[in-house]
Amino acid sequence: MKDMETRPQIVRAAPAVEEESKKRRRSLVESTTQLQRHVRRRSSRLRDDSILRSGESQPTSSGARIVILQRELEQLQADLSSTKLELEHQRSVNVYLLAQKSRVEAELAQVTGARNAQAAELLSLRADLANRTLVDRTSDARDEELATLKAFLSKTDDFSGAQILQSVQDLNTEIVQLAAAVSEEFPLSRRGPSSWTPAQAEVIQNALGDGMLGLLRDRDHEEDPSLVQLAVQAWEVRCCQDILDAFCVGLTPEVDRFLCALFEEMQTSESQATTSRWRALTHLHARNLMIRFASASSETPPPSYASTSSSCMSVMPVVSRAAAAYPTPESSNNNTPASQMLALPSMPLALAVPTTPTAHANLDGLQAILALSGCTDERGTSVGLLAERFGDAVARIGEAAEELARAVREGVSSAWFAVRVAPPAHSFNVTDMDNTYVGFGNETADVLCTVGLGLEVVSRTETTPDEIQPGTGLQRMLLLKPQVVLESVQELL
Repeated sequence: MKDMETRPQIVRAAPAVEEESKKRRRSLVESTTQLQRHVRRRSSRLRDDSILRSGESQPTSSGARIVILQRELEQLQADLSSTKLELEHQRSVNVYLLAQKSRVEAELAQVTGARNAQAAELLSLRADLANRTLVDRTSDARDEELATLKAFLSKTDDFSGAQILQSVQDLNTEIVQLAAAVSEEFPLSRRGPSSWTPAQAEVIQNALGDGMLGLLRDRDHEEDPSLVQLAVQAWEVRCCQDILDAFCVGLTPEVDRFLCALFEEMQTSESQATTSRWRALTHLHARNLMIRFASASSETPPPSYASTSSSCMSVMPVVSRAAAAYPTPESSNNNTPASQMLALPSMPLALAVPTTPTAHANLDGLQAILALSGCTDERGTSVGLLAERFGDAVARIGEAAEELARAVREGVSSAWFAVRVAPPAHSFNVTDMDNTYVGFGNETADVLCTVGLGLEVVSRTETTPDEIQPGTGLQRMLLLKPQVVLESVQELL
């Protein structure tokens, strides 16, 4: 520590010592030069005097003059000796000063080296501090990113598989009740003139198929309206299927098909958590964006599903999201309250969704079925009167289908649920379908129509995305078979 304190003093004293040494050397050189000049002048004068004395004629005074000159010479020699001694002393002083200078320079070099080492260490510490700061910032950013990814890739489900399955069954029950009420509400007879039009037949042709369409049009349903009930069930199943198969209800068909194709591509190329979260966020923001667009283009609130206007907006009941998570069947940590075990919570008002086939379109289908069945009652041939009688029931089915679609897309990430429907004229397969009239008729017949929704769950196999080839890596399990009516039912009804 003491050495470190004296080093700055030495550094400051070194230039002064060197300057003093230079001054002494210059002074010594000047003194020596003056002395030599003085000696030369005296020697010259002595020679001149000697020459002059030799020419003088007074021999008696020359001896005394010689004595005087000898004394002066001795004095000069003494001065020269003294000057030489002083010169030797000055040389020794110079040697000492040079030694001191060398020592000071060595110490200065040592101190400079130590200072450079400290400066290098300081730079290294500053670089380490900058790197540590960068690492800390990077670590904080990575922690935030990981927290975001953890939330994004979370497999925590809001709804359990049992709830989804029960919701489909409840939806099928609502459809059966509506179909029974519609088929028994109005008199059906072929005695009067037919009131149906080809346009009405086109409305329900794709949903019912040519077989059921022909039975409605040609049969007399006055005594037994069972075929009418089955037709209404098939029509409502098709309306619900349109809602549940759409990527987001209310989008244009082109955009919806594109997003569905994109989701199917991600199913086989990305992880299940990433794909599920992407669909959930896209579905959520697409719904909210459509709501804002609709609110901006209209000064009045969007009508409910039960409205007979042409709007495609629907507002769901309000419910809190503060309930515990609803895990899928794979999870054993089911915190679902017993009172909600088999019920889907309604969505919050802030997340209300737009609907696709509107209530008006649904009622148009019911009107067409009744017209083809021979209904001439004004209450069955007028959409307005149908809405007064069955508007609430149609609205409940539409809202239940939309809640189920939202739950499947936004509330479940550990698996993908999809409804199953058998198209008309499709071959009957007992492993994939349930015959409504099992044990009656010929089960080798083709499917007449589907009267109850089925449900399947799709999940990824335990492989990495790099190991999955397009079109592979998905596991499907049928949870609920679709209810179908076979073409042989005409032999029974």
